[in-house]
Amino acid sequence: MTGRITRSQLVDRTSTTIARRFGLHDKGSLAPGKDADVVVLDPATPHPYGKATSFMNVDYDLYEGETASASVRHTFSRGTLVYDRGEIKTDPGHGRFVPRTLARALS
Repeated sequence: MTGRITRSQLVDRTSTTIARRFGLHDKGSLAPGKDADVVVLDPATPHPYGKATSFMNVDYDLYEGETASASVRHTFSRGTLVYDRGEIKTDPGHGRFVPRTLARALS
């Protein structure tokens, strides 16, 4: 997509700024010592929103009927492939709780 925001602005708005605002100082960027989850998007494949395409255990989707301009191809968590083209590749429990600090969230 062109004429909107740059790739760097997308990363900043969806990762870096969000991590800082929520006090997650070890998240939000790809750098030594950071804990990053990486999502690989496929801009050529739109993705429809809806309960049929969601992994959530709910009977509704706020964006039901809308379509995203790209789809998630892969997701890596702590270096492990956890999602691959529509299929979850890890067992329950792979995720871990990351505590946040309120002091950093406010600064």
